[in-house]
Amino acid sequence: MRFDARSAPERALQEQVAALERAAPRHDKQLEGIRKLLERGTRLVVQLAANQRKLQASVAELTNSLKRGGNGHAKGKLNIQ
Repeated sequence: MRFDARSAPERALQEQVAALERAAPRHDKQLEGIRKLLERGTRLVVQLAANQRKLQASVAELTNSLKRGGNGHAKGKLNIQ
């Protein structure tokens, strides 16, 4: 049997390709999991932004109501800035 110098590198390359093909489904699952995490995180950020806008509106309403004074009572207005 004659030794062929090209056969060893070709065999090594074939082994690497086979290893990559075996690992591909696992990497696909990992990428899918990362994609789902990013989608969920994006949804949370959008929801937090909406809640923040609502909170700011509520605080502004509360601040304005305190500036106007009480419900018909003669107490002084608060100096809120």
